[in-house]
Amino acid sequence: MRLEDLNWMDVARYLEQDNRIILITGATEQHAHLSLLTDIQIPMRMALAAAEREHVLIAPPLNFGFSRSLAAFPGTISLTPRTFDLVVLEIIECLLHQGFRRFL
Repeated sequence: MRLEDLNWMDVARYLEQDNRIILITGATEQHAHLSLLTDIQIPMRMALAAAEREHVLIAPPLNFGFSRSLAAFPGTISLTPRTFDLVVLEIIECLLHQGFRRFL
């Protein structure tokens, strides 16, 4: 199940039964002839397989990471390590407030 496919009432029902959520992070960066989102596509497919087997919810991926060394390549989007850490922390804090307790 993907969080973005649900409404808030669906999520509330999910939280009555389970408190797990999969968080995916990855960079939007060059990978030669491959997609700029290679770092998201691979873990997303793994998460979808795990979610189907374990009936766990997947949060929307955070498509940005620390890629300063690749910034010269068009399409690469990079955050500073501090910004990345703060964004991940705020996402987790928000989900904790809603009742999620186990982050995968």
